[in-house]
Amino acid sequence: MRDFIGRYGTALAGLLLIVFFVAFAPNFATTMNIVNVLKDTSFLAILALGFALAFTVAELDLSISEMASLAAVVCGWLVQLQYPPLVAVAAALAVGVVLGSVNGYGVTVLRIPSLIMTLGTAAIAKGFAFMITQGVAFVGRWPTGFTGLARGYSFGIPNLVLWLAGVTLFAWGLVKWTRTGAHMVATGEADEAARLAGIATARMKRIGLLLAGVLASITAVLLAANLSS
Repeated sequence: MRDFIGRYGTALAGLLLIVFFVAFAPNFATTMNIVNVLKDTSFLAILALGFALAFTVAELDLSISEMASLAAVVCGWLVQLQYPPLVAVAAALAVGVVLGSVNGYGVTVLRIPSLIMTLGTAAIAKGFAFMITQGVAFVGRWPTGFTGLARGYSFGIPNLVLWLAGVTLFAWGLVKWTRTGAHMVATGEADEAARLAGIATARMKRIGLLLAGVLASITAVLLAANLSS
């Protein structure tokens, strides 16, 4: 029983919370409300999945929100300069890849604790974001092809919900069904034992931190598209 609670305690607490709201708020369980909740929480949920993948390899990524901030600024800046949306999205993803790789390099090669390394990355990302914006939001007309990434619908379902579902399935499938995911879990649970078993633990840590950066960038693109700012 203790193992069950330890494994599923958070999920059970969430389920009990849902049951409470269903019992005392009749409109909570309506399709429209559930869709709205998923839309509104999709940004934080995708960020949380990125943090979770880094945490899977026993590393803390405290730069994830600032990486998302810089990626969103870069994306919005390029869109406002009338670059094709595809270029803006690619640049935003590149920000996440570069910063995630820097975190991974610092943690595995320079042996800097992830807490300190990612705090440094966060400060740098925040500084660059301010340099680009000078504290002023980007305003103007945004291409519908870009804003549709977050505001549009596909098959009658909001794109934000589809993005959240896709990223969730990717993260779950990676950890649950792939060899890389199994190695990431082993690295997080017992680093030294995993290394002695032949697992490239440093590589697994780099992958976890890289994926955190990529998911931060995806969140940034969706947030910029949704807010047009």
